Amino acid sequence: MSATDVPPLPQSIGPLHPDVEAGSLSEPGLETAAGRWVAFGLANLAVVLAVSLAGWYLLADPRLSPWSFYPLPFNAALFWAILFVVFIGFNAGFAGFIRLSQPWRGLAITVATGIFAVAVTWVLAAGLGSVNADFAAGRDGGLGYFTGALFVLFGFGTFVIVVLNWQHWPWPQLGLSQPGVGLAEIAAVAGPTMLLYFAFGLPAVSAGGAEPVLELDTLMGWF
Repeated sequence: MSATDVPPLPQSIGPLHPDVEAGSLSEPGLETAAGRWVAFGLANLAVVLAVSLAGWYLLADPRLSPWSFYPLPFNAALFWAILFVVFIGFNAGFAGFIRLSQPWRGLAITVATGIFAVAVTWVLAAGLGSVNADFAAGRDGGLGYFTGALFVLFGFGTFVIVVLNWQHWPWPQLGLSQPGVGLAEIAAVAGPTMLLYFAFGLPAVSAGGAEPVLELDTLMGWF
C-alpha cells in the first residue's frame, strides 16, 4: 500500500471533557472533601488556641491568674501530665479509652490526665514532702515540686524507648494483651528509671547538700 492509499485522519474526535481540556481529572466530591478538611483544620486551630490561651491566663499568667501556680507547681503538673499520656498512650495503647467514641474519648483522656497530674503533684509535695524535705512544697521557688517532677525527664526516655525500640517485648510474646502489656511494661521499667533518677536526678536538686554527678543545668541539657 502506498502512502497515497492511507485514509486521512479525522480532523476531530469530538469534544473533550472539560477536565481533560484543562489538563486534570477530578473525582466526584473531591472539592467538597477538601473544603471540609480546611474547615475542620481552621476550627481545630481556633479551639486549641482558645483553650490554650484561656488555660494560660487562668492558671499561669503571673498578672491575671487569681492563683500563684506558675512556674511551680504548674510546670510540675504539666510534666506529670506528659508522663501520664506516655503511660496510657505509648505503653497501654489507650486501652479502655479506645472503646469510647469521639468526642467522649478525647474528653475522658483530658480529664484523666488532669486528675493524674494534679494528684501526683499534690501527693509528692504534701505527702512525701512531709517526711522528706527534698519534696516539700515550701522549698524556695517551689523547688520541692520540681524535685518530684524531675523524675519525668528520665521516665519520658525510658518508658518511650521500650515501646519504640523493642515494641513492648517480651510481654506480647508471653501472651499478654492490653492493658496487661502496658501495666507489665510500666512496672518493669519503673525500677531502672528510679535508679537513674536517684543516681543523677535527685542529687542535683537535693536540699541536703549532696554531691551530684551532674549539675542541674548539665543534667537538663542532656535531655
